[in-house]
Amino acid sequence: MNQEDSITVTIRSFISPDEPIAGFRPGESFTMNVPGGITLGGLTRRIYHKKFDQIGVMAVRGKLASEETMLLPGDSIDFYPLLEGG
Repeated sequence: MNQEDSITVTIRSFISPDEPIAGFRPGESFTMNVPGGITLGGLTRRIYHKKFDQIGVMAVRGKLASEETMLLPGDSIDFYPLLEGG
């Protein structure tokens, strides 16, 4: 992936990624370069390929988002775990 093909997004997650990612700390924002044209679902599967079923809520720019949401340079993304209880 070269610089022209990538975008930078800011991610905040309360779920640890499957593989170590530089700058990740639960609940704190970090930036990540990703391929241009990537969807939220593509990014989610890239970070959580083993834990995808633990994602409860995904938000882009502070609004609920679906897997089909196309990510743009500078987007802020939040991942929250499934809520448990009854």
